Amino acid sequence: MAGANDWLATYQGLLADAGVSPSDLAPQASLPVSESDGPSLAQCLARPDRVRSDFGAGLSEQGLRVRASVMQQSLALSVLTPVVLRFLLTGASHLPGDDALRLVANPDDSLDLWACDQPRPSASLHTLDQLFDTLAGRARAWYPVFRKGLGVSPGAYWSSIGLGFCAPFSMLYDRSEPDRLCQQASLWLDSFDCDARRYIEWIPAMREQGLCAIPQRRGCCLKFKLPERGYCGTCSIHRRERMSALALGLTPEL
Repeated sequence: MAGANDWLATYQGLLADAGVSPSDLAPQASLPVSESDGPSLAQCLARPDRVRSDFGAGLSEQGLRVRASVMQQSLALSVLTPVVLRFLLTGASHLPGDDALRLVANPDDSLDLWACDQPRPSASLHTLDQLFDTLAGRARAWYPVFRKGLGVSPGAYWSSIGLGFCAPFSMLYDRSEPDRLCQQASLWLDSFDCDARRYIEWIPAMREQGLCAIPQRRGCCLKFKLPERGYCGTCSIHRRERMSALALGLTPEL
């Protein structure tokens, strides 16, 4: 496994080759902040029945599962992404406790967002092992409630977690050499000791503007079932076709 300095150098090298300055990504390395009085993640995990009644009122069981799946994807992308990115940019980061993360309801567009009580939390993760162990451990701890209490499927849950862990690499999807980005992003994801690494595969793909690299999900977040939403570019609905193309030595098209 690469050491912390090696990973920081690797990511800085990817940024340099892509023509991206670390300062360009700095805003995305900050946790979203809110003064909302919404329930904390700790409260949601302790009482998933309250989440079902408060945030799933009027929804069918299928509708609740969709909302919970999208809610969990938001947790992965709005919380895990900035934590990982901050580490790769600075060599230190912080994952707030579950009691410091709050659910902010946004019923107008059917999405729920997560924010942090702490505007600028001090770094508590100073080594790569701390980062990998803390984030993977927290993802494993969240899983039983989202799975059993709210009905999120294993594929949806772990592929969303994987997208959060890999997001700093996804930010370069169309600006880095695809094979190199796929290799480095895959190695990075493999370092997290949880099932996220089983539900994401990095693959080269062709878009109108040329080659790129994308994380291919094995599970669907179900966001397409919400009003006026479509399929994400990484959606598992595309997986079979894309993996078949790769098996034939072809580059799948987006």
